[in-house]
Amino acid sequence: MRKLLIIILFLLWFHHLHLDAEEVGSRFLKLGVSAREIAMGEVGISCSYGVNSINWNPGCFGFLDRLEFSFMHAEWFQGIRYVNFGFAQPLSFGNIGVGMKGLWLGDIEGWTGPDPEDYQGEFNALNLAVNLSFSKKIGTNKSFGLNLKPIYENIATEKAFAFASDLGFLYELPVKGLKAGLTFQNIGTCIKFKEEGSSLPSFVGVGFSYPLFNESVTIAADILKPFKENLEFRTGVEYLLSDIIAFRFGYKSGLSKTGEFAGLNCGFGAKVRDLNLDYAFAPYGVLGLTHRVSLTYYVGREKEKEEMITKKMEEELRQKEILTAENFYKQGLNHFSQKRFDNAIDAFDLALVWYPDYKGAKAELERAVQEKEKREIQKRMKIGIKDYNENNLVDAIYEFSYVLSLDSTNANAKVWLEASKSKVAEIQTAKAYREAARFDEIMKYFSSGISYYSKGKYRLAISEWGRVLTLDPQHIEAKDYISKANAKMEGEILACLQKANRYIEQQNWELASAELKKVLSLDPGNSQGLSLEKEVRTNLMKAEKERKEYVEKAAKENIMELYLKGIGAYTKDHLESAILYWKKVLEIDPKHKNAKRNIERAKTKLERIKRLK
Repeated sequence: MRKLLIIILFLLWFHHLHLDAEEVGSRFLKLGVSAREIAMGEVGISCSYGVNSINWNPGCFGFLDRLEFSFMHAEWFQGIRYVNFGFAQPLSFGNIGVGMKGLWLGDIEGWTGPDPEDYQGEFNALNLAVNLSFSKKIGTNKSFGLNLKPIYENIATEKAFAFASDLGFLYELPVKGLKAGLTFQNIGTCIKFKEEGSSLPSFVGVGFSYPLFNESVTIAADILKPFKENLEFRTGVEYLLSDIIAFRFGYKSGLSKTGEFAGLNCGFGAKVRDLNLDYAFAPYGVLGLTHRVSLTYYVGREKEKEEMITKKMEEELRQKEILTAENFYKQGLNHFSQKRFDNAIDAFDLALVWYPDYKGAKAELERAVQEKEKREIQKRMKIGIKDYNENNLVDAIYEFSYVLSLDSTNANAKVWLEASKSKVAEIQTAKAYREAARFDEIMKYFSSGISYYSKGKYRLAISEWGRVLTLDPQHIEAKDYISKANAKMEGEILACLQKANRYIEQQNWELASAELKKVLSLDPGNSQGLSLEKEVRTNLMKAEKERKEYVEKAAKENIMELYLKGIGAYTKDHLESAILYWKKVLEIDPKHKNAKRNIERAKTKLERIKRLK
């Protein structure tokens, strides 16, 4: 703060050395830049922003956050043209910018007296100023800025030079949205043509701005005190009709003597991606009307906006995922407390589909699976022991093998499995004494049949036991086991056909196809299975075609929609569709973690369904 005070005092002292001239010249320096601020009555000490704030208050320039370019063209009265170029770049140590404003007037008649011979021809006039700007943000709510300004003027063959500087400050007050600005402008040397000199239009100004109605309206006011002229007052309003269109109105004092409506400005602005197009209209009474158009390019603004929208959508989706996962988690806990473990597993599984990092759901899913397996093991062990005691040894081997598929370390099941196999071996050994010549071959086929039967491969088991009957037509156990295998196979065929019909009614063609494939693997000539398989295959091809067309169309939509459709398909057990949706997500965004996780989860569930069925 002490350094800033020293700079202000130095600039005022330096300027004081050049205040000898009574006349004020170089008035083009006070011409406004940017149609936005001009339409608001030329207020800008506190409400200007970005590259254009270099000309209004270099202190505002400290809040710049991206590379910007600007251009303004003004058609003034009496054929005067006025242009401005600007460039601004944020850097690690502060923000730098360059601005250049120029005013040109051509075809001016030169006279040295009232007589015709006093006509000297036509000449041009040019005024030019360059702003070399630096601004730096202090903390989170303050900034200061400095302009160094070489000035050049040319009238006919006469030239003049001067040097000036601007200093500005901006402070965001504790009241949300309220800003205050202070600026010292055109502090510098006199500008001289030959021996005649004039001082620069130096002034000090303060300004305030405040947003209203959820920032759709901004009001602003500036007070300027020129060093050698009367106090000036300016005020303006900006109304944002939408994120694209803005309307502006303003008033600038000191122009009422030039005619009716002088000092009343208006205009509008439009945003087109990274561009702002602004227009300002300002009447000057008898002098005429002025029109100003400015174009500002904000590098990367649209991309940043899209990223913010995407981030917001992702956050909203994440909150929805968490809430939905929490709901399924609570459902799972309720099912678990009532011993409905299958329902609990489905609920916890869906919670993890919505929120894969849900640690509580992971833990409860593992607990539910363990509890279900524990109860399944107890149930299967009881059935296996009963089959063993009733000499249904093949069924007993199947049950104990199933237990070991769930828990390979179950010592009790291992003991009973070995006992069952030993008892089968003992029975066959006893028979072998009576039929030694065929014993080895019968045992091989019989044991092979038992192995296939325990794995649910009934047709292969029947084939093996058929070979036993070829060798021993009176083999009671082979006949008995063939009957059991046929009964098991017929039962499974019937169950599969029932499931297939149910899935057909639900138009779940994938699961219906899986059930019919199982039917035909058990009985290739099953007429009902063949008929239904043809119908399902036709509908599958139709559904697959529709699904591919739908998914291809959906792939053009955004990632969130595809991701949610995958979850919707998953909740309906359309697992292959869910996997396809999530793969489409990965084609668009290969780093989408949740899609990768859910694909693996869906594949695992699909394998589990196929294995259980």
